[in-house]
Order: sequence, then C-alpha cells, then structure tokens
Amino acid sequence: MTQPLISMTRWVVAGVLAGLATGASADHAFVYSNGVFSIFDVPGAVDTRPNGINDSGEIVGYFWHSSFVQRGFVKVGGSYSTIDVPGASLTRATGINNAGQIVGWFSRQQRKSRLSRHRRHLTHL
Repeated sequence: MTQPLISMTRWVVAGVLAGLATGASADHAFVYSNGVFSIFDVPGAVDTRPNGINDSGEIVGYFWHSSFVQRGFVKVGGSYSTIDVPGASLTRATGINNAGQIVGWFSRQQRKSRLSRHRRHLTHL
C-alpha cells in the first residue's frame, strides 16, 4: 500500500490538526487529535478537502461528487451537511467560527460571490 502524502495545514485549533492527505487517486481530509490520525471523506465524494475548523471540532471545506461538481460541507461529529448554493456551478466553505457561522464563496455563470451560512440559512454577501 502506498502511503499518502500529508499536506500540513494551518488549521490547528484546540489541539486538533485538520488537513489534506493526498493519495494516489484522490485527496482525503484528515484529523489528528489525541495521538489518533483519522482520514475522512464526505459520503459519496471522490475528493474531500478541508478548509477550516473551530474550537468545537466542526470542520468545513469542499468536495467533488461523482459528477465532479464542487460542493461545500460542514462536518459536525460524524454527521455531514452539504452546502450548495442554488444555481451555483461550485460552492466552497472556507471557514467556520466558534458560533458555527460558515463563510465561503460560490460561482454562478463564471462570477464569484461570497456567502455566509448560519443555522442552515445561506446569505449572499
């Protein structure tokens, strides 16, 4: 088995490291906490990339699903929620604060816009 290349990131919060593990055929997100290294993927994703973590360990990022469309995600414990701006060709979550507010951006008709998500409500900025 080929060992993945670990891409260290700046997401170290409350003693938890989140980052990207690059494999031979896909990228996977990882968490390193209390001496345990865990790789995770959004269910159904062919590629998962983390972009941020808060003090509660909630992780945001983006993934490609089988049709290679990019969508944002938030991982809370073992549960995943997709962040998908209606009509957008891609959506990326780029950060999450300790109140659970998520920021990111999306592209619609090759124009980029910013977004904010709080308590399941999307706001275009």
